[in-house]
Amino acid sequence: MRVRSISGALLAIALFGAVFSRSVIKKDGSPQKKQSVLDKEVLFEDEDYDDDDVLDLPPEEQKSRLRNLVEKKMDADKDGFVDLKELHAWTLKAFDSFENDDAKEEFGLQDVDKDGAISWQEHSEDTNGKEYGEESPEFTNPTNDEAVEKKQQYIKDKKLFAAADANKDELLDFLEFLHFKQPRRNDATSQVLLEDKLEESDANKNGGIDLDEFLKDSKNAGDDELGASESERFDELDENDDKLLTGVEILQWIDPDNSEEANDEADHLM
Repeated sequence: MRVRSISGALLAIALFGAVFSRSVIKKDGSPQKKQSVLDKEVLFEDEDYDDDDVLDLPPEEQKSRLRNLVEKKMDADKDGFVDLKELHAWTLKAFDSFENDDAKEEFGLQDVDKDGAISWQEHSEDTNGKEYGEESPEFTNPTNDEAVEKKQQYIKDKKLFAAADANKDELLDFLEFLHFKQPRRNDATSQVLLEDKLEESDANKNGGIDLDEFLKDSKNAGDDELGASESERFDELDENDDKLLTGVEILQWIDPDNSEEANDEADHLM
């Protein structure tokens, strides 16, 4: 097997990073981390090393562990090469794992009484503040656009929380909380997300989002150049070319999975 050459090439990236280190941007547009740091975390992300800070280990130990990952896991078809498809699958798994880690951290912060579950009150107080609720003046009588938007988001979140609560005990265990935070991963929460978007943006009530509705929803639609870019994005999402976004196409628009980011990262690593 040509594992040594494969792991050696990947190790060069893992240890030294790209020559031109770019910042990686989160889906919400905020800076995340340098490319070189992301490269290392992607390559070494694995449950076998969950309790170890691999990136602090000496280079030789990192090399040994990376070779082990290449041999046993990255090279799925055991042909001695890590091809782009295999690297993409590994990267996608890593990105999903990063989301899980973020959810675990947030779960720990919101579980105030440490009973291993999140109540709606715990979540709402952490997100909206202890004074905000359905009986508060700000909720019952919103006086500005910001207050109206906060109320709308509260209602959407509570509906999504209920959908994530699979056993209907009014508490979210970690898996349910993960579905609440990453609704695309669960049928019930995905359906709520889809229904909310159609209610909000499907002006002609035909069960989908056409280009005009898509552009109206976009904050960039008023700019001709950016509007053209949004039109291209619509075409990319419209997988069956019927000029209407429905079902999974809408979900990929409003709550995309990590495939696009994984493709970019795999291309970069390759």
